[in-house]
Amino acid sequence: MQVEEIFVRLGAALFLGMIIGLERVLTRNDAGMRTYGLMSMGSALFMILAIRIGIGYGATGEALRVLGQIVSGIGFLGAGLIFFSKDEHKRVGMTSAASMWVVAGIGAACGLGFYDEAIVATFLVIFALTAILFIEKKVEAKFHKNK
Repeated sequence: MQVEEIFVRLGAALFLGMIIGLERVLTRNDAGMRTYGLMSMGSALFMILAIRIGIGYGATGEALRVLGQIVSGIGFLGAGLIFFSKDEHKRVGMTSAASMWVVAGIGAACGLGFYDEAIVATFLVIFALTAILFIEKKVEAKFHKNK
Protein backbone atom coordinates (compact mmCIF):
# COMPACT_ATOMS: atom_id res chain seq x y z
CA MET A 1 0.00 0.00 0.00
CA GLN A 2 1.43 3.35 -1.07
CA VAL A 3 1.69 6.37 1.22
CA GLU A 4 -0.87 8.19 -0.94
CA GLU A 5 -3.45 5.44 -0.44
CA ILE A 6 -2.83 5.43 3.32
CA PHE A 7 -3.33 9.21 3.36
CA VAL A 8 -6.58 8.88 1.40
CA ARG A 9 -7.92 6.15 3.68
CA LEU A 10 -7.04 7.96 6.90
CA GLY A 11 -8.14 11.32 5.50
CA ALA A 12 -11.49 9.95 4.36
CA ALA A 13 -12.08 8.40 7.77
CA LEU A 14 -11.16 11.63 9.55
CA PHE A 15 -13.36 13.74 7.27
CA LEU A 16 -16.42 11.46 7.43
CA GLY A 17 -16.13 11.17 11.21
CA MET A 18 -15.87 14.94 11.50
CA ILE A 19 -19.05 15.40 9.45
CA ILE A 20 -20.96 13.35 12.01
CA GLY A 21 -19.16 15.15 14.83
CA LEU A 22 -20.30 18.47 13.37
CA GLU A 23 -23.92 17.41 13.70
CA ARG A 24 -23.24 16.49 17.33
CA VAL A 25 -21.71 19.95 17.93
CA LEU A 26 -24.70 21.66 16.34
CA THR A 27 -27.03 19.76 18.67
CA ARG A 28 -24.82 20.60 21.68
CA ASN A 29 -23.66 17.12 22.58
CA ASP A 30 -20.49 16.40 24.53
CA ALA A 31 -18.41 14.69 21.86
CA GLY A 32 -17.74 16.75 18.75
CA MET A 33 -15.83 16.93 15.50
CA ARG A 34 -12.41 16.10 16.90
CA THR A 35 -13.66 13.16 18.93
CA TYR A 36 -15.65 11.62 16.09
CA GLY A 37 -12.95 12.35 13.51
CA LEU A 38 -10.20 10.82 15.62
CA MET A 39 -12.31 7.79 16.51
CA SER A 40 -13.05 7.15 12.84
CA MET A 41 -9.44 7.70 11.79
CA GLY A 42 -8.17 5.49 14.61
CA SER A 43 -10.39 2.65 13.44
CA ALA A 44 -9.08 3.14 9.89
CA LEU A 45 -5.51 3.08 11.13
CA PHE A 46 -6.06 -0.18 13.01
CA MET A 47 -7.56 -1.75 9.89
CA ILE A 48 -4.66 -0.57 7.71
CA LEU A 49 -2.19 -1.99 10.21
CA ALA A 50 -4.08 -5.28 10.29
CA ILE A 51 -4.01 -5.48 6.50
CA ARG A 52 -0.29 -4.76 6.43
CA ILE A 53 0.38 -7.33 9.14
CA GLY A 54 -1.65 -9.86 7.17
CA ILE A 55 0.29 -9.14 3.97
CA GLY A 56 3.71 -8.90 5.56
CA TYR A 57 3.49 -11.75 8.03
CA GLY A 58 0.94 -14.05 6.48
CA ALA A 59 -1.61 -13.50 9.27
CA THR A 60 -4.64 -13.82 7.01
CA GLY A 61 -7.31 -13.53 9.72
CA GLU A 62 -5.71 -10.54 11.42
CA ALA A 63 -8.01 -7.92 9.86
CA LEU A 64 -11.11 -9.76 11.09
CA ARG A 65 -9.71 -10.03 14.61
CA VAL A 66 -8.83 -6.34 14.67
CA LEU A 67 -12.28 -5.41 13.37
CA GLY A 68 -13.86 -7.44 16.18
CA GLN A 69 -11.73 -5.66 18.76
CA ILE A 70 -12.66 -2.25 17.34
CA VAL A 71 -16.35 -3.10 17.72
CA SER A 72 -15.99 -4.09 21.37
CA GLY A 73 -13.50 -1.35 22.23
CA ILE A 74 -15.65 1.44 20.86
CA GLY A 75 -18.64 -0.08 22.65
CA PHE A 76 -16.70 0.32 25.88
CA LEU A 77 -15.91 3.97 25.10
CA GLY A 78 -19.52 4.64 24.16
CA ALA A 79 -20.70 3.18 27.45
CA GLY A 80 -18.76 5.93 29.18
CA LEU A 81 -21.00 8.50 27.52
CA ILE A 82 -24.19 6.99 28.88
CA PHE A 83 -25.36 8.09 32.30
CA PHE A 84 -28.62 8.45 34.18
CA SER A 85 -29.80 12.01 34.66
CA LYS A 86 -31.58 12.36 37.99
CA ASP A 87 -32.93 15.75 36.91
CA GLU A 88 -34.55 14.40 33.76
CA HIS A 89 -35.17 10.85 35.06
CA LYS A 90 -33.77 9.26 31.92
CA ARG A 91 -30.60 7.90 30.36
CA VAL A 92 -28.50 10.47 28.54
CA GLY A 93 -25.86 9.87 25.86
CA MET A 94 -27.37 6.86 24.11
CA THR A 95 -27.43 8.52 20.70
CA SER A 96 -23.87 9.79 21.05
CA ALA A 97 -22.68 6.34 22.08
CA ALA A 98 -24.49 4.68 19.17
CA SER A 99 -23.19 7.21 16.67
CA MET A 100 -19.63 6.71 17.96
CA TRP A 101 -20.01 3.00 17.40
CA VAL A 102 -21.15 3.59 13.82
CA VAL A 103 -18.34 6.11 13.24
CA ALA A 104 -15.85 3.40 14.19
CA GLY A 105 -17.42 1.22 11.49
CA ILE A 106 -17.12 4.05 8.99
CA GLY A 107 -13.46 4.42 9.88
CA ALA A 108 -12.89 0.69 9.56
CA ALA A 109 -14.54 0.75 6.13
CA CYS A 110 -12.20 3.56 5.04
CA GLY A 111 -9.24 1.65 6.41
CA LEU A 112 -10.22 -1.32 4.28
CA GLY A 113 -10.75 0.90 1.22
CA PHE A 114 -14.55 0.52 1.20
CA TYR A 115 -15.29 4.18 0.48
CA ASP A 116 -18.75 3.68 -1.01
CA GLU A 117 -19.95 1.93 2.14
CA ALA A 118 -18.36 4.58 4.35
CA ILE A 119 -19.94 7.47 2.44
CA VAL A 120 -23.39 5.87 2.34
CA ALA A 121 -23.18 5.09 6.07
CA THR A 122 -22.15 8.69 6.81
CA PHE A 123 -25.15 10.09 4.96
CA LEU A 124 -27.46 7.60 6.69
CA VAL A 125 -26.08 8.55 10.11
CA ILE A 126 -26.64 12.24 9.36
CA PHE A 127 -30.18 11.36 8.23
CA ALA A 128 -30.78 9.41 11.44
CA LEU A 129 -29.43 12.21 13.62
CA THR A 130 -31.34 15.01 11.90
CA ALA A 131 -34.44 13.91 9.99
CA ILE A 132 -35.40 11.15 12.40
CA LEU A 133 -34.91 13.54 15.34
CA PHE A 134 -37.40 15.89 13.68
CA ILE A 135 -39.90 13.02 13.28
CA GLU A 136 -39.34 11.89 16.88
CA LYS A 137 -40.05 15.39 18.19
CA LYS A 138 -43.27 15.61 16.17
CA VAL A 139 -44.47 12.22 17.44
CA GLU A 140 -43.43 13.04 21.00
CA ALA A 141 -45.25 16.40 20.89
CA LYS A 142 -48.39 14.73 19.62
CA PHE A 143 -48.19 11.92 22.17
CA HIS A 144 -47.64 14.27 25.12
CA LYS A 145 -50.30 16.68 23.86
CA ASN A 146 -52.95 13.95 24.10
CA LYS A 147 -51.99 12.91 27.63
